[in-house]
Amino acid sequence: MRFVPVKSIDQQVRLSWHRVREGYKTESLAIGNRIRGLLAEFGVIVAQSDLALRRLLGDLDAQLGLPSELKELLRDLTEHWSQLRLHLDACHARIEAHASDDEHCVRLRAIIGIGPITADAVVATVGDAREFKQGRQLSAWLGLVPTQHSSGGHARLGQISCRGDAYLRTLLIQGARSSLQRAKAVDFPRSRRRTVCKEVGIYTAQRLPMLLPRLAQSQCVGDH
Repeated sequence: MRFVPVKSIDQQVRLSWHRVREGYKTESLAIGNRIRGLLAEFGVIVAQSDLALRRLLGDLDAQLGLPSELKELLRDLTEHWSQLRLHLDACHARIEAHASDDEHCVRLRAIIGIGPITADAVVATVGDAREFKQGRQLSAWLGLVPTQHSSGGHARLGQISCRGDAYLRTLLIQGARSSLQRAKAVDFPRSRRRTVCKEVGIYTAQRLPMLLPRLAQSQCVGDH
């Protein structure tokens, strides 16, 4: 059994920025959807993009069919939404600054699919990757390995266990999918494209943590 390692003060502080950033993202998405819902009740349909919504909110006076009291409410929501985006950008900038100043994060970013946010989250969460004997242990620790339902000599593998740090696991899967989009080397039929990309993305994400213990042996992941 592998227990959760004790994190240092620096790790806790850096992870706090990630937690707050995720909270701002969730709240910003909720407010955007709330504004769209209010507009839809008055017959104003907005495209599913923040840019289209900001353009409409920037010219509310042109919407003659909206009551003035509703416009006042929407302006208050717009101001709050703008403040959230500023806070979100500030968190993103601080995390990027951490990743740029940390030599271990810089080396991790050399891996395709790992950007500043993922690199900083890996260093702050894992700490010393040399605690893991091999990359498969780290993949299992992050819940990126399939569940076992084997019996009687028959190997039956299920979906990934999804145990461990959900935030870091999500970042690795997103990074793997991003690297697949950059590759654009294989073309699948439209009916299978989404399923295949999801499966290959998870498979690639399982391999990314396997590189970390090797980097740790060359002192690429810090001792926190």
